[in-house]
Amino acid sequence: MEKLLEKGMLEFHIKIAEEEIKTLKEAIERQQARINQMTYRIEELKS
Repeated sequence: MEKLLEKGMLEFHIKIAEEEIKTLKEAIERQQARINQMTYRIEELKS
């Protein structure tokens, strides 16, 4: 019984961690898009 509860808790924490990873990846993608946009603008200004 205790092992089953432990397994359930681990699975729960893994799910939370996976959601956090997904959120962080999305945030990284948004920041990368901003960086790309700024880089493009800088290149435009240089020319």
